[in-house]
Amino acid sequence: MHYLCFYFCRVTGNEEKIQLQEFLSAMLECRFSHIPLETLTHDYFLQQSSGFTDYFDCYNSTRGFTKQTCFEDVYPLCGKTAEDSVNRSCPLLSRAAKSLTSTVIQNTDIESASKQIKMALVSEGITITEKIQELIKPFVERELCFPKVWKVIRQCLGLAVNRCRSSPMRVLEINRMKMEDMDFVIQAFPNVHYFYYTRDPRGISLSRAMESYRRVEVNDTRAITEARYLCPRMLRDVVEFRHLKRKYPGLIHHVRYEDFVTNPIMKSVEVYDHLGRNAPANWASFVAKNMHAKEKRKYQVIDAKETATNWMRDIPKVDLREMDHMCGEVLDSLGYPRYSSIN
Repeated sequence: MHYLCFYFCRVTGNEEKIQLQEFLSAMLECRFSHIPLETLTHDYFLQQSSGFTDYFDCYNSTRGFTKQTCFEDVYPLCGKTAEDSVNRSCPLLSRAAKSLTSTVIQNTDIESASKQIKMALVSEGITITEKIQELIKPFVERELCFPKVWKVIRQCLGLAVNRCRSSPMRVLEINRMKMEDMDFVIQAFPNVHYFYYTRDPRGISLSRAMESYRRVEVNDTRAITEARYLCPRMLRDVVEFRHLKRKYPGLIHHVRYEDFVTNPIMKSVEVYDHLGRNAPANWASFVAKNMHAKEKRKYQVIDAKETATNWMRDIPKVDLREMDHMCGEVLDSLGYPRYSSIN
């Protein structure tokens, strides 16, 4: 089996791995005061988990405080995509801002904080360009603003901690993580069950192409373009998954999105079997509410099955034939039929 990188194959550094390990540890152990403030103030993240429902309600009810106080000036400057953010050095600036001393933060000294950030960047061999210079002040102001936010959320955080500690099971979803980075996670948390959750690359490509702001090529949002970048990445993940499954037998399992939406009850029972547990009594009603809703709402769909096959309808046939060759190894490895065999 072989694969090619059609893009820059970025390697995850040791510092990033340590940060991820610390984040996962805090989440699994309900130590929410140790996770980044950006996480605790992000609506999308908080609404994804029932574990943060009480906290989110408390946070939203806080009067006299605008949730986006510390973020409204930074987000627009960093763009809408990860590529935009990296190109504008936002991750570097964010990491440098985290190195500010408590004295500077307490005194809200913008000038001293800006100097510290510049020194931190230079020590990493980064040239202070005009673009970076313009972004330093907004990042400083954001970091100096954080203590105010902590005062607001501290009174609510205990609600999330209590719910987490009383839960019989803790589940984390890690989106778009590279499988080659999973080995160090498994070694750090050997008593956790892992599920490799995949979707047909044609369905993913179509979904991404429909998001107008995600453009990997100028004036081109077609699914075939997304697939050129996605399928080599997925193939690398498949190869690494097989390696991890041999290395850690019985610890990591494969679940396909299509199998889940087609028969969620049966697939859920299989997942709970891997965990040595029974599916919750209210699972069937939960599935009906979220996967067969009366109307489409946030995180709910009218017909989940339709999302598993809409690529056959919405992607041009000529592109589907090309994807047979471009994504063939991924499709075969994950058990998805090639378009030519369906047609």
